[in-house]
Amino acid sequence: HLKEVIALAPDHEAARAALGYLRVGSAWMTQEEFFTSRGYVPSGGQWKLPQHVELEAAERARELAEKRLRADIRNWIEQIVKGRNGEEASRRLNAIRVPLAAPALAEILSDDEQPKDVRLMCLDLLGKLPPGLANAHLIALSIDDKDAEIRDKCLDELTRGGSSTAVDVYIALLASKDKVSGLLKDAGFERLPLIKAIKELRGGTKVTDQNAEAKYKSLERYSKN
Repeated sequence: HLKEVIALAPDHEAARAALGYLRVGSAWMTQEEFFTSRGYVPSGGQWKLPQHVELEAAERARELAEKRLRADIRNWIEQIVKGRNGEEASRRLNAIRVPLAAPALAEILSDDEQPKDVRLMCLDLLGKLPPGLANAHLIALSIDDKDAEIRDKCLDELTRGGSSTAVDVYIALLASKDKVSGLLKDAGFERLPLIKAIKELRGGTKVTDQNAEAKYKSLERYSKN
């Protein structure tokens, strides 16, 4: 019926709208014609530009690859801990060089129920990846991990990457008046060459960030999720 209406009255707005047409200038176009003419393609029930579809596909592939690698890493770690095919598992772990491995390695490093040698192995593997991939975990662990060696090695890894984010957090916390500031000072953070150098470059300007503790807590929560 509606098609008969527009056949007799091509500009009948109600009939056109009911059939899903849009007025574009002086012409009527279906939604499909409209988006197709502008280079869009259908994807997941929506119209998207091809480059967006490609980016989404690449992101899904990345997430899937990361999920599979996380499962592999945890499986290899379990084999090492339980002494099952440990040599092959160690070989596979030590061959990892892809940044996608960083989240899984950081999660295991942050798990204080894991054996210390496993945690140190994960930290060593992170050191073979591009720096900066696990800064939130490393900052939190360098401040409050129970094991002094792990704290020190996390700080070493942050120093390798020259993390300005870490330095800003440390300086803000050192300037605050709370228990975290006391822990850092007791651990000698105030005397670290990198922090001292940045303080000097800033001309002795004090950091007065009132949210230092909140920022640290945010990092701490992130590192444990």
